[in-house]
Amino acid sequence: IVPKAPSSKVSKASDPVHKPKLIQPAAPQHKGPKACGVGMVITDEPPHRVVEFQATGAAAKSGQIHVGDLLVAVNNKDVHEETVETIRAAIKGAPGTTVTIRFARSVEGRQVQYDVSLRRAGGIVEF
Repeated sequence: IVPKAPSSKVSKASDPVHKPKLIQPAAPQHKGPKACGVGMVITDEPPHRVVEFQATGAAAKSGQIHVGDLLVAVNNKDVHEETVETIRAAIKGAPGTTVTIRFARSVEGRQVQYDVSLRRAGGIVEF
């Protein structure tokens, strides 16, 4: 018995067995500061400092956070040595809930800490 030669039939996209796989392009790797979900951008490496704001974001709307402020804690959990991804995950939450972020800044040569509470609404964090 001689085995049958493979078919030279070309499969069609509608053929469920031979459906072509769509390859999604890789997301670009962001090497600089990363947004945290409240409209602020912080440094990539600890200690994390605020470097800019989105004008319509909760951080800017609060009027309490300054460029250069140091992130200290999110919901009373120290974030001094955490990754940007860990901080982002800590800030995100269900709509209508509140996140409290503690910052520090130098005032007249002394480091002063302060808390800012932001209410999350519809996937966007509001002040």
